[in-house]
Amino acid sequence: MDGVLIATGRTTGEDPQLVYGGVPIPRQACARYFRPDIDIPRSAGFRIAAPLPDKNIAEQEVIVRFDNGAELRPAPGFFDTNTMLDKFRGEVSAKPGAKLIEIGSRARSGNTYRQLFPNCAYFGIDVAPGPNVDLVTDAHSMAGVKDMFDFAFSISVFEHLMMPWVAPHALNRVLNNGALAFIQSHAAWPLHVQPWDFFRFSKEAYSSIFNAFTGFEMIDAGYSMPAFIVPTSAEGGALHGLDDQPAFLLSACLVRKTGEPTVNWSADPSTIFNLNYSHGILT
Repeated sequence: MDGVLIATGRTTGEDPQLVYGGVPIPRQACARYFRPDIDIPRSAGFRIAAPLPDKNIAEQEVIVRFDNGAELRPAPGFFDTNTMLDKFRGEVSAKPGAKLIEIGSRARSGNTYRQLFPNCAYFGIDVAPGPNVDLVTDAHSMAGVKDMFDFAFSISVFEHLMMPWVAPHALNRVLNNGALAFIQSHAAWPLHVQPWDFFRFSKEAYSSIFNAFTGFEMIDAGYSMPAFIVPTSAEGGALHGLDDQPAFLLSACLVRKTGEPTVNWSADPSTIFNLNYSHGILT
């Protein structure tokens, strides 16, 4: 966390110590506390913090070493979203010349993904003009999109849609039957690009907007970037032990168009909220 390494967990009594690169980290502090889920000992919970000279560390070099010689290393992360992305890219590569539409293609933070799909006919849309944008349009309507596409791709956009259930309906209109879509958003993330920051998505949430009613089938959904949510003040109650629970920063789904939607969303989000984005130069 910004140059400070923090480990939290539980032990049957042994004292823990943070080790990096095989060497105990100097100036570390450890607190022990009661864990209600462990009867013995009373101070089973622990939290250790240590400053590091460099924010960029090799995670697998971090060890929690106990005074009885036992060692714990970080568990392998969840990479479901990477696996899905690899599968999606493989499908695109297998169809040279196929048409792909990216929702939210603008290089707002300097990131573009066009290079991931070198053999396809790429078309990027965004709600604001900028680098890597072929057409300015809103994902809620995709007005002005005339072509039909074999693939759709979106990174960190759906959390910024005021009505994300409307976007799949619009997307369905511009996809060929059998078209494959990879959609990635956030399961947890700090507020950003306010006030246009509306939703967070568990992996189960995607099936609420990509389903038979909107003309899709869910192929897969998952998480990546494991994290912990640490409240600035945890005085007990529902916040007690919150930072011991796993969370994920990213979530994604892989879906396929199966037919026409059976629902018709006639709502226009711009009539109830100012969707005139003005964050074009923010990073």
